Amino acid sequence: MNKLYLTLDLEIDPWTKKIPEEETIRLLNLLRENNMRMTVFALGRFAETNPDLLSRIVSEGHELGLHGYNHERINSSTDLKQVLERSRLFIEKYHPYGFRAPYAYLPNNAIDLLKNYGFKYDSSSYSSTVLNYNSFLEIPITTIGAKSPVRLPCDFLGCFKQFKFPIGSGLFSGWCPNLQTKLLKFNSPAVLLLHPWQFTNHSPFGNMRLIPYLRSCWKYVETLPIDFRICPLRELYEYSVTS
Repeated sequence: MNKLYLTLDLEIDPWTKKIPEEETIRLLNLLRENNMRMTVFALGRFAETNPDLLSRIVSEGHELGLHGYNHERINSSTDLKQVLERSRLFIEKYHPYGFRAPYAYLPNNAIDLLKNYGFKYDSSSYSSTVLNYNSFLEIPITTIGAKSPVRLPCDFLGCFKQFKFPIGSGLFSGWCPNLQTKLLKFNSPAVLLLHPWQFTNHSPFGNMRLIPYLRSCWKYVETLPIDFRICPLRELYEYSVTS
């Protein structure tokens, strides 16, 4: 069976402005039924406001990573240090291996700072190549396309500037799931990014940037354990640094 590294960005629903707890639990139940594990990148402030949900994620064997504190864009190492300091409770309680910056954008001079706070890998870029910086990994969200050199940071729009197609983005899960499945299988093992607020339909009114996410992708998500063996990113990290 094809392997898929499923990652969930647990953040505030941009429509309801609430944590999508019900949708997250729906996915947890699906994976528990199939005895599979994923990686959840959660906001640091959820260690203070929603500790029960984070505890359930950990107790069911899923990997928990950090996804910023308030989902603020990180433009510099100064911004990153502020985020990590505000997330200190999260870091000290869960000892996360992985970090994913909001909007999948992290300055390329931030690796040493992440290492100082105990992180082992980052997954804040779109690319097709895992990069190893002295056992600190950059594990990208999967793309296909031009065989150009990896340039970091590389966010969603940056992919297209490098003539690459971000097949691991959740944006395609609601609109062209069949194509996404084929491409992920062809590029297996691949990294897929989803948000729990994608599991419901939304109103077309609001932020124009979110229009591609209006359609629920839950029916597609239900097929993932059929088509793939779902694994957490920590497994890929441990394999990469020991092989």
